[in-house]
Amino acid sequence: MEHERHQHPCHDITETLQRCYQKQGGEDGENCLREQLSQKKCLAELFCHREAHKYYYGRITPSSASSNSSKFWWQRLGGSSPERAVRDSKVSPSLTCSTLFESFAKPENELLIPSEGVGKENRSYCRTVALELANCLQRKKR
Repeated sequence: MEHERHQHPCHDITETLQRCYQKQGGEDGENCLREQLSQKKCLAELFCHREAHKYYYGRITPSSASSNSSKFWWQRLGGSSPERAVRDSKVSPSLTCSTLFESFAKPENELLIPSEGVGKENRSYCRTVALELANCLQRKKR
């Protein structure tokens, strides 16, 4: 019985990134951003569960408690009012920190961001979440 060789869960994504680097002639430049972000997400989900969940899946929905439509609040697990707020608005239910911060590499994300923008407090929150994720990934590299 031949033993099956187990691959790293991010193996395919890493190979795709390496092929992109080879096509571009090295790791410099911005031509492989989507592949880099895919690899980062895979590694984050593997090694930094809590931080990855907050960054990639913590949804932003409009606050029904505020009359200012540019105010947003973070949906925590559970509850029905966030879903109602999404249903009653035109905001995508998939608006997350990653949606906001990765739109430079994924222009299609711009369609998920409301035209009135996202509040300063939410951008600040996303920066904190992104920093927590980066710090976790850095610790795992050691």
